[in-house]
Amino acid sequence: MSGADYSQFSMLDLFRAELETQSQALTSGLLALERDPVSAQSLDACMRAAHSLKGAARIVDLTPAVEVAHAMEECLVAAQRGRLSLSREHIDTLLKGVDLLGSISSEPASADESAKLEIAGFLLALEQASSPSTAKVLTVSETELAGSNAAPQEAPWASSAKETGVLARSEPLLQPYGGVGSDRMVRVTADSLNRLLGLAGESLMEARRLRPFTGGLLRLKRIQSDLAIAFDVLGDALAEIPKDDRAVQALAEALQKLRLSQTFLAERLNELDSIDRRATDLANRLYDETLASRMRPFEDGVRHYSRTVRDLGRTLGKNVRLDIVGGSTGIDRDILDQLEAPLGHLLRNAVDHGLETTDERIAAGKSEEGVIRLEARHNAGLLQIIVADDGRETI
Repeated sequence: MSGADYSQFSMLDLFRAELETQSQALTSGLLALERDPVSAQSLDACMRAAHSLKGAARIVDLTPAVEVAHAMEECLVAAQRGRLSLSREHIDTLLKGVDLLGSISSEPASADESAKLEIAGFLLALEQASSPSTAKVLTVSETELAGSNAAPQEAPWASSAKETGVLARSEPLLQPYGGVGSDRMVRVTADSLNRLLGLAGESLMEARRLRPFTGGLLRLKRIQSDLAIAFDVLGDALAEIPKDDRAVQALAEALQKLRLSQTFLAERLNELDSIDRRATDLANRLYDETLASRMRPFEDGVRHYSRTVRDLGRTLGKNVRLDIVGGSTGIDRDILDQLEAPLGHLLRNAVDHGLETTDERIAAGKSEEGVIRLEARHNAGLLQIIVADDGRETI
């Protein structure tokens, strides 16, 4: 749907759109922090994403999401200020927070005990990961949670969650559908894009219909030129016979009108040729832009595999990183969607069977971290997708 269609969106829909964007930034940033825990750029990107989600959740009065995003933000701020050194345990917990925000947004009205318990467990896990030496070993049971309305205990570095009600409208929702930047995003349905592409194609065909019409007028111009020659021949013939003043005058007037019509036709042909060039150029640009709107950067459709590869590697006792090459390569969104299943299978296969365990890599003189390369590029009009790993060689 177009930007105007956002009037039909609920605030919760806008929050979900914001979550979709910011969760990608959070996941990418957290995976980068796992490799470089003190990266100022990654810390700042993650902190800003968590802060944006907290403000967005406040606008829609989604208190559980506010609590989760607030705890994540405070943890990242502590790491930014040097009060906390991010470990792999922190990254695991923060990634679970991203997943938890998605669950909350999908069922915002859910207030069952299991949901409360999951949020309380996340906050407790983040507290214990951040303060392992001072954290109390607490257990939260469903019975205790049902019997108490107290908010889950926050990390010692977190500010009071009571500010939620006070600041419920103090932070504007980031605009997922617009803004002052030139790279603002809108949500458009695939059907709308297909219709727009069809109309752009029709406009291109209609613009090209001017060319045959111009050709017909050029033929008329040639006929007029032949007619002018015929008048010249007639004038020469009349000069050899006794002059008839009326005939000579009529011939002169006809010749003058012919010259005027030739001039007029030449001027209109020049104008029509200019209109034809501009209309064709505009129709071509419209078609190209519409076609480009159907394209998505390759990285947009495969970025989530970084998390998938990382988590699968951890499950198998392997330290794995996914490198995406050619992320800006434009791919038709329908084709990109169709690549989801085969790429997922290839990447899981590379993690499971292509890469060695950490001990095997060290014994082979390799780095502990295995790398899978996912590359996209256009070659001779074809799209090439390459999946490669630096694991064991097979014969």
